[in-house]
Amino acid sequence: MTRVPLAMIPILLTAAPCFCSSHTDAVSQVAYSPDGALLASGAGEGVVKLWETGSGNEIVTLPAQPGGVRLLAFDPQTGLILTTGTHDPYARVFDPLKRIEVARWYAGDIAALACYPVGSLCAMATGNEIWVRELQTGKFVHSSPNDAYRLGEARSAVTSLAFNQARPMIASGGDNGITFVRSAEYVDVRARVRAGTQSVRAVAFSADGKLLAVAGGVTVTLWFVEDLPGAGQPIADWKRAAEFPAHGVCALAFSPAGTQLAGASHDGGLHLWDTLAMRSLRELKDPAAAAALSVAFSRDGTKLMAGFSNGSLLTWSTVGGALLFQER
Repeated sequence: MTRVPLAMIPILLTAAPCFCSSHTDAVSQVAYSPDGALLASGAGEGVVKLWETGSGNEIVTLPAQPGGVRLLAFDPQTGLILTTGTHDPYARVFDPLKRIEVARWYAGDIAALACYPVGSLCAMATGNEIWVRELQTGKFVHSSPNDAYRLGEARSAVTSLAFNQARPMIASGGDNGITFVRSAEYVDVRARVRAGTQSVRAVAFSADGKLLAVAGGVTVTLWFVEDLPGAGQPIADWKRAAEFPAHGVCALAFSPAGTQLAGASHDGGLHLWDTLAMRSLRELKDPAAAAALSVAFSRDGTKLMAGFSNGSLLTWSTVGGALLFQER
């Protein structure tokens, strides 16, 4: 494939907030439930808040992780919430309907997390290995050795994980700039792509399984999954503006239809790309100029939620870019 360099064209859009609530620390994670009825936000004060997506009302605050929530994911099959902490070695599992913690098990220092599409299993990255565990018990299923080391590359730490919901494969990004795509059973490595020399901060598959996005440093690259075994160049290569060389994209999310890709950046911007036309759509900003840390699309694809370093949650319309909700 021929590389398509695309320039980011910022369009700043803001509007008056509709209502207010609060996290007291940075919102490191946001995720929608499998049925789209709930939004979960995890923050540095160590709590997970659950919100009704229809009304925007806060339902409950769960005391999740002492020292701060680092990672959070919904199990696609059961709807349970799995969290890991910044300074807490235990993973915790919550039932969002009963609003209680239902399991807790030792996980260690986890750098990346992803839930399997089926089977109530989760993949966790610690150091240069990926461990697959039963979500509710923490029981080990199997593990994967460091592929970079096994294939003759320099040993690297795994920094990001993502499952392909439509095809049996998982992507893992490393701090050496290489992303490995392998079978979900870890039997073989399907492909490895390099999107630069900087650490891979985020990886994401589109819901139909056809696209893979990789964020490394100040660059986001887009790949066709079916072309990955012989991948040479990405189908799109988006770079941040030169005036922000140190502020890379740290989180990625595809819209449900896969036609849009959002990236959260530490410079306070939320960047939205059109994956069909291969162009920038717009840049969304927190009015308070806080760093964007997490991002998620609503189930119907009409809203985009992001968590920021000042504890705010912002929701935009994906159609016109208007700011719908501002929760502080």
